[in-house]
Amino acid sequence: MAEDHDDGYQVGYGKPPKHSQFKPGKSPNPGGRPKGTKSVHKIVQAVCEEMVTVTENGKKKQMTKLEVATASLFSKASKGDVNAIRLLLSLKDEADKFSSASADVAPSAEDCEALLSEINWLAFVQKGHAEVADDGSE
Repeated sequence: MAEDHDDGYQVGYGKPPKHSQFKPGKSPNPGGRPKGTKSVHKIVQAVCEEMVTVTENGKKKQMTKLEVATASLFSKASKGDVNAIRLLLSLKDEADKFSSASADVAPSAEDCEALLSEINWLAFVQKGHAEVADDGSE
């Protein structure tokens, strides 16, 4: 199927004719990939590390958003929220496994991302249960 041209160049799959190839110095994508685009992983990591001011027992203190989310989970669990208790116990088990495996290593960004996704899932489920309870349909 490949054509043989006068100069010995064979045209075929993966070998376009010389006249239709990109010219040297001319990029097919002159704009290229935008500089500084962040992955979802880096965005979640940055959000986890953002500091917020929280009033606790009448005193203001600085905490990361991840710390605030964890404290909120503990608060819900202490009020008897069964789903929060389950999630808290599973997170504690994971933390215990992690700490026994590597005592001096901080949690990875993937671990933080997994924790946040579980917390977001719990909030979504809780919101759904609250809406059902407000309707009185169940």
